[in-house]
Amino acid sequence: MPLASSVANERAGTIGSRSHVHSLNDDCLIAIFYYVARDPLEPFYPREIETTKADQLICLTHVCQRWRGVVLDIPQLWADVAFVYPKGFPTLLGRARESPLRFANDAFGARKPIISNEQAHYMISHPERLRILEIHYQWPSLALAFAGKTMPILESLTFDYGGASDTDGEGNRFYFNERPIRAPLLKHAVFGTIYIPLIAPQLTSLHLGIADGLTGTFDLDSERFYALLKSSPLLESLSLHECFPEEAWANEESERVELPRLVKVDMTGYIAAIASMVDMIHLVNACSNISLTVYEVDEDGAADFACALAPFIQTALHDTLSVTGYLADRSNGHPGLRLFSSERTTKDSSIHDSYTLSVDVGSDEEDVDIMSFYQSIFEQLSEGQIRHLLVVHEEQENAFTWVDTIQPFHLPALSQSVDRISFQLENRGHVDPDFGEGLAPKFLLEDYKAYPSLTSLTLHGDGRHYAAATNPDKFGEFIQWLQKRRDRDIPLETIRLTGDVYNKRYQVDQSGTVWMGPQDWTVWQEVRSNGVRVIDERKLIPMSMAPHLLRAD
Repeated sequence: MPLASSVANERAGTIGSRSHVHSLNDDCLIAIFYYVARDPLEPFYPREIETTKADQLICLTHVCQRWRGVVLDIPQLWADVAFVYPKGFPTLLGRARESPLRFANDAFGARKPIISNEQAHYMISHPERLRILEIHYQWPSLALAFAGKTMPILESLTFDYGGASDTDGEGNRFYFNERPIRAPLLKHAVFGTIYIPLIAPQLTSLHLGIADGLTGTFDLDSERFYALLKSSPLLESLSLHECFPEEAWANEESERVELPRLVKVDMTGYIAAIASMVDMIHLVNACSNISLTVYEVDEDGAADFACALAPFIQTALHDTLSVTGYLADRSNGHPGLRLFSSERTTKDSSIHDSYTLSVDVGSDEEDVDIMSFYQSIFEQLSEGQIRHLLVVHEEQENAFTWVDTIQPFHLPALSQSVDRISFQLENRGHVDPDFGEGLAPKFLLEDYKAYPSLTSLTLHGDGRHYAAATNPDKFGEFIQWLQKRRDRDIPLETIRLTGDVYNKRYQVDQSGTVWMGPQDWTVWQEVRSNGVRVIDERKLIPMSMAPHLLRAD
């Protein structure tokens, strides 16, 4: 066969003598062949995985006559690669016999994916044979050809047209009026910049997304999408990106969709529409992971969004809140908050692997009132729910000042129950810092009576951060705060220092000269003298590793 011969000449080489592998029994050979064909060394591009599978299978048929007989008698493996070589399609299809077929072309465009007319015609004519169907970067007409088809053994479906263009130039590929694809065994469905109605009662994973920069009508139809969710009670993962209208959905159905197995929700879009979407789903699983990125945040949208999330926020298993204070600019990172569950954090996973709710503000508008948005979410928390607070920020432009943090962070849901705070030190001398530049967030230092349950403070930073935070003014304010809490019988018990520190203190005088001072152990000795246990876990690094400190900014 020309296909087999050409590949064998390139890949198989010449077997000059028999070895012990030729005496392996058929069961061992079959196990080896399954491993070689289904678990090849992973190349950079996914399409190369498919060609590697096919090449390796073909090479196995040229080792010896016995191997050829065994490998040709495993149609399941040939069914996985039947569509890899268009010119060899009849040969590979014959070797697959009646086994369920797998079609998957390139997801990343490493090579221009080619689907021959013969292959396309066969798929459309025999949808009952397809077990996996993954089509990327082809004309929508190919996907539309499956509308109205019944695919009885289909397990995974992908239609991804993010890189293709329509002949009409408008890019409208949400075909809600088409006849639905009926797939009774379908588990996973991915729609990229296209949607065709689907009836899949066994569906567990659904992704629908729009490629950046495309124009046209890509808004979900709320009634039809509601019907899809209602017909998918086993859904576990739901991902929706950039496919919402700007306004809230006008869904006439008053009954929420019950998805008791839903554990992962990932959505990006306008805040009003996402609030409507969240309100449509009854998030009854307290162990869910919900990730939301919202745009066009305003006062009304924030209130509706928080109310929609309230039932989940109040019942989910989270006890940790993390807040960031970046400027609302994608190039600098999104402002956002996370709710975590310490019970779901193990020794092998970080706390960031165990979030229950993640909310990012993706708007580029600088006038978004981030703290008011945060406060609307904080107000949904139950008192006693949050025990650990993480205040995270880096040296980026800030979306608010510390004055804006006082009211939301003094809400009883936070201030009455938090017993641990982790604080990332900041050093932004030329702008107003978002949470302050001292050794504790400013919303703490401004009122020593706040957070009466607080016993532990963890700090994180580098040498510059620690040096700036322990200058006389800021350090004096911190010591006074410690003393007032001790006098009121709500003492801070432990401070944990993390990150790194330079082996000597430094300061820059007016001439720009760096003067080496004493190590900062004296600072922490004074903290210890106020009854606080100091645990220093910082890595000590030499000044030579920080050349930026050898010159004045």
